[in-house]
Amino acid sequence: MRGPLAAVNWYGEALLSDTKSSLSDQQKKYLNVIYHSNQRMIHLVNALLNVSRIELGTFMVTPEPTNIIEVAKTVVEGLQPKIKDKKIYFTTNFGKIPIIEADPKLTWTILGTLLENAVKYTPADGEVYFEISTKKLGDSLGGKKIKQDSVVFIFKDTGCGIPRLQQNRIFTKFFRADNAIKTDPDGNGLGLYVVKTLLDNLGGEVWFDSAENKGTTFYLTLPLAGMPKKEGTKRLT
Repeated sequence: MRGPLAAVNWYGEALLSDTKSSLSDQQKKYLNVIYHSNQRMIHLVNALLNVSRIELGTFMVTPEPTNIIEVAKTVVEGLQPKIKDKKIYFTTNFGKIPIIEADPKLTWTILGTLLENAVKYTPADGEVYFEISTKKLGDSLGGKKIKQDSVVFIFKDTGCGIPRLQQNRIFTKFFRADNAIKTDPDGNGLGLYVVKTLLDNLGGEVWFDSAENKGTTFYLTLPLAGMPKKEGTKRLT
């Protein structure tokens, strides 16, 4: 399925970037709709592939010495156009984090999902805060005790929040809160499920505090001792 979608994507990009195109404005508008709809389909197919590989246990974890701050910075950089477009007041607080054994791709996927959600569900002129630090066994974070020495991440936004009666389902596959569907009808309900399932396999944790119409704070931990290596046949997309 990814082959045909990739072809549509490539030709769509070529036509949209052709400054000498003879297409009318109306045709360009239709082409733009086709291109972005195809992008959403590619995203969905990749998400479903990731879910399949996680549930079948075929995904691999390949830890290597990783600068967590640099991974986080690439995630932030990729979201800058959306942050600027919505005029979000975006702040970071990155502590001094030692190099740890981690899979950079999986780390990027986890951080990217949570940070993209924070930006997506925060309205124009809202606020998003992203913090990275370390905590020791027994320290407190977000109302919980840390179970091991960890790199900890905080993602705080002033977005739509999660309705109280739906919070216990937020990490369920395909589930989306009612207000999230209204804010972003094109979501697939797989992102947080993938994050939670990955962290269960990597020795980390994720939880949150949220109030509807006020915002959400997600807390995430990764072990300072590093991610466990896992043999597999597939990498996540």
